[in-house]
Amino acid sequence: MNRIAVLLALLSLSCNTAPPMTSAASPPISLSIATDGDISGRGIGSVSIEGDEVTTDRCRGTLTVEERDALRRLASDSHPESWKESYGEPARPDQVHYTLTLAGHTTSWHGETQPDLPKEVSALRELAWKVRGRVVAGC
Repeated sequence: MNRIAVLLALLSLSCNTAPPMTSAASPPISLSIATDGDISGRGIGSVSIEGDEVTTDRCRGTLTVEERDALRRLASDSHPESWKESYGEPARPDQVHYTLTLAGHTTSWHGETQPDLPKEVSALRELAWKVRGRVVAGC
């Protein structure tokens, strides 16, 4: 009888059905970039990244491992809680207006670059836009 009880205890301990733990240091990415303005006034597109899922204004895709790792690094280095609401000068005619949101923190700017835009924000925009381009090219 003791052997059966020990066997059942060992068997129950070996069955771990708990969900896998996620590292607190690397939560899933939640990033979006929306645009408006440009000649049409409607912007030049958008991208939203939730976890590994990528949604663009045209189609959906998935992050590569390299893209996910790079976005996580940039996101953790960007300190979005320190972002200003907006950067740069007011828009000039037909200039694109970017709005970037990361983990509930939002900032915006006009044009491709602004002298006071934090380099991490610029790097996030650049990488997210490359991801968008890859996903759209695969539609």
